[in-house]
Amino acid sequence: MFKQLRHTSLVIAVAALVAAACGAPTTPGASGSVAPSAGGAASTLVIDRDTSDLISFDPAVLYEFSAVFATHNVYETLVKFEGTDLTTPKPGLATSWDIKDSGSNWDITFKLKSGVKFASGNPLTADDVVYSFQRAIKLNKSPAFLFTDIAGLKSESVKATDPSTVVVTMPKTSSTQTFLVILTFTIGGIVDS
Repeated sequence: MFKQLRHTSLVIAVAALVAAACGAPTTPGASGSVAPSAGGAASTLVIDRDTSDLISFDPAVLYEFSAVFATHNVYETLVKFEGTDLTTPKPGLATSWDIKDSGSNWDITFKLKSGVKFASGNPLTADDVVYSFQRAIKLNKSPAFLFTDIAGLKSESVKATDPSTVVVTMPKTSSTQTFLVILTFTIGGIVDS
């Protein structure tokens, strides 16, 4: 019952906001005519979206549409896509990456941007990247399969070799290019350890 009451209250609140935004604020003129005031309905944009699938904003947990849109604006990733080019990952928190054949594995070495800080004021370090990836694997929530099943990662696959360098070791049965694409998704979001 509480959930239904909360849902009804939310619907009423949204309806009131939409009605207020759509109503044309007017100022009576000298002749009794009405003209829209500055900032009225013509300049108001209202976006309505069903967020009933929302579970979490945690990049290691979320896998639903509503959270994906919001989370991409909150957490940064090592690599990202820019514009309409969805074929070539660009630097994000990583300034560069190098893929090396190390026998039965691939080693991908990421060099991190310097001077990046979290909202807490803490500086971004390689330990934060290791923490974020290992946490996603250990939590084993909906998006974890991208790291474990697709990229073949285990917790010990991610290591910091110095404060600005992270090495990810992947089995040769996994694609390094696919892993880079996975890193552009929300599971690649780096959290403050």
